[in-house]
Amino acid sequence: DAARKKIEQAKKELADAGVIKPGDDIPVITIEFGKRDEQTHRIAEFMMGEFRRVGITIKPVLNDHPTLLGKMNNKRFQTLMLGWYADYPDAENFLQNFYSPNIERHTNYFSYANKEFDRLFEQAGKCTDITDRVPLYAKMARMIAEDVPIIPMYEPVIYTLLMPWTHNYKTHPIAYGVAKYTRINVAARIKAGGRG
Repeated sequence: DAARKKIEQAKKELADAGVIKPGDDIPVITIEFGKRDEQTHRIAEFMMGEFRRVGITIKPVLNDHPTLLGKMNNKRFQTLMLGWYADYPDAENFLQNFYSPNIERHTNYFSYANKEFDRLFEQAGKCTDITDRVPLYAKMARMIAEDVPIIPMYEPVIYTLLMPWTHNYKTHPIAYGVAKYTRINVAARIKAGGRG
């Protein structure tokens, strides 16, 4: 019900702006994907069904990754499905995607520009103590939540199955080099029927 109320509000705003006629539906929303595999097909079908429930038609376009990158770099898309993995443990890793100078550097694909956000981002970059950065990051996160240049869709859960002869495997939210210190007890693996 809350989503339908927001849709009605959006229709009124679009009509007031002359984008649609009063009483018209919201135009079809095209969402670009960067894969063509079965999982992406299923995600697209699920999204179509969920949006349809609130009266919005979406058109998924399944691209290969290079084609999607070309559309992103040339700003030739309406909306897109995109993920981001942290490669260092600081909120800046995500917030940099909304810093307006990064529009031209091709990490702010959303073309989000907010002078106050940029000011806070630059201020946070000068802080050497994380306790000084955290309140600035919180303000920037609230700006993103208010301005909605992105809609977080889901956070995947990854399961790791380890055999009893595997030791020192440490999972980490930044998933680089997690196997670096992994140790295999070969004798235990052979005893369990595995290869030597």
